[in-house]
Amino acid sequence: MKLEQIEQFNELAKTGNINRAAKNLYMSQPNLSRSIKHLEEEIGVKLFIRTVSGVQLTSYGREFWEYTRSVQCELDALDKYCDSCRLQKRLSFFLVAPRLKWIEEAFLQYTLKYEKAPIHFSLYSLEDLSTQLELLQTNQADLCITVILQNSKKKLLQRVKTYGLEYNTLITGQTHIAVGPKNPLYYSEAKNVTPERLADFPLGIYGGPHKSYYQSCAEALGLDTSASNIIRINSVELMYRLIAESSMITYETSTPDFYHRTPFYKDIKLLPLAGKHAMFEIGWLKQRTGLSQIAAEFIDELTEIIS
Repeated sequence: MKLEQIEQFNELAKTGNINRAAKNLYMSQPNLSRSIKHLEEEIGVKLFIRTVSGVQLTSYGREFWEYTRSVQCELDALDKYCDSCRLQKRLSFFLVAPRLKWIEEAFLQYTLKYEKAPIHFSLYSLEDLSTQLELLQTNQADLCITVILQNSKKKLLQRVKTYGLEYNTLITGQTHIAVGPKNPLYYSEAKNVTPERLADFPLGIYGGPHKSYYQSCAEALGLDTSASNIIRINSVELMYRLIAESSMITYETSTPDFYHRTPFYKDIKLLPLAGKHAMFEIGWLKQRTGLSQIAAEFIDELTEIIS
């Protein structure tokens, strides 16, 4: 017994007319008659009898209809659920990205652009690459933005390949150190600053009490990440207020041009970090099957903001 036979039986039982039922089912009358005959042969009883005006249910047919109507209700409910899932998938955008002000700015502009559209937007601030890859692989995220140091790119590409995903470069640049007016380096005329010159200043790191992605990057950059030197912060606003009002520093992977276009950073100066490992890269991860239209448009929005 096939599901379409149940649907055909229910329609014929409801209309009592094989021509009308076939029309409602978008099939020919002979095909419907043949399908009902096969159903009766499979069950072993007669479900309909022919009359002058059409067909009527037999006693077996009426009993059978009690069951098939409940099955049809469940099938209709399942169809509605599947439709809602497809609609939600089509009209949602789940972005996973590190806590970077310019990414937040791009997300803000994009949501405002589609403010009146029935699209559900979600931004999840996350730096951990393993979790990003898992969210993307399991279709929980539509797009992931990640920041890496260029000397670790080969390792990243190997992990991305293992997950069956694809990585694309967005921008590359030199890591900078953010300092405020209370830090003597703010007034330095040097072309860059070495990690050794930064050892005397507290280092602001995003994250909680445990070792974070940002701390790992700071270590790779050669910065002092000893427990006595780190200030762990979860707020972007607080991070840059502390830099502006104290000698605290942090490293920054935004392009200087974009950085200084943002009024939020008006009291902050960026100093290029010296060293062969100071180059960074920002890219996006996606499924190999491609990007949704919403995700592709967001990449365009992001590119326009940082260009």
